[in-house]
Amino acid sequence: MNSPRRWKMRTPESPPDFDVDVIVESSLAMAQATLQNAMDESGLRNSDLAKLLKKPRSFVSRIMSGSHNLTIKTLARALAVCGYELDWKYRPVRWGWARQETVPTVTNESEVPALAGASRPVLPCLVYSVVA
Repeated sequence: MNSPRRWKMRTPESPPDFDVDVIVESSLAMAQATLQNAMDESGLRNSDLAKLLKKPRSFVSRIMSGSHNLTIKTLARALAVCGYELDWKYRPVRWGWARQETVPTVTNESEVPALAGASRPVLPCLVYSVVA
């Protein structure tokens, strides 16, 4: 029995109907947010992570600022020293999602339990997740 395709197949002649660079930069930002959340949950600062990775503190700063191309090996190593590992998932690209879903707005931090009383908000991790 043939099941309907959930997305159309790409060929070299048909470019994607979405901006690949936006997807790449979003993935990098989510990887950085995931690492920051792992550091926060482990109680580590940038300098602590640098010592555990045996790298200069500037290396961690470059990773977290986006000025360094974060490799899978570096991300996996950094999460491991925080006590976490990657849980990989992939899905078809959902381009234009912001037009299809309602994005909630928060005018008062006390409306969101994760933000209420927090010294800084927890960063979102949409694609990657850390597993203890």
